[in-house]
Amino acid sequence: MTADSASELALRHLRLMHTDFLEQKRAYNLQGERGANAERQLATFLARVVPSFEVAQVKKNVTYLSVIRGAAAEMDANPDEFEYLWRRASGATHGKRWPVFDINDVELGEEYEPGQHRVMRTPRLQALIEILAAAYQTIKFGIAVFAARGGADLLAGRHAAILAVAKEMPVAPEREHEREALVERLSGAGDR
Repeated sequence: MTADSASELALRHLRLMHTDFLEQKRAYNLQGERGANAERQLATFLARVVPSFEVAQVKKNVTYLSVIRGAAAEMDANPDEFEYLWRRASGATHGKRWPVFDINDVELGEEYEPGQHRVMRTPRLQALIEILAAAYQTIKFGIAVFAARGGADLLAGRHAAILAVAKEMPVAPEREHEREALVERLSGAGDR
């Protein structure tokens, strides 16, 4: 969403769509007749693109990795760190061995047979927070770019959201006066 022109934004989206069609085709080819349907969909997609873009432009390979590194650079974050965090999260999600050790502390337990021990894994909170923080930063940045390009008043939207949460947030009865004071202060701040 950080392209300089609407044309570049559209081209980036079309590249993602093309990549998705290719993945669909690869999967459906494994199921015989479904492969022909995927091939037709891909051909129809490319035919629709031709009036506006060169097919070679649309076929340029886009990977999650290039999107993640590009997003990190746009946010002035470290692309290497974001790639590492993505690989860690993706690897854990897909059952890879190394991230399990990277995001968990492993405690050796009883030896139930010679050389065989029970183990207990405890998630390493900091490792999980790093992944979630990068995801949050990316989502927040994406929403801000999308909203700004759409003409939204981000500060007014943020203020309205905080006020709505403050009005509905449950609090202990003895602290209700604090919540009411906060709502009153936020309500007055919106009028200025």
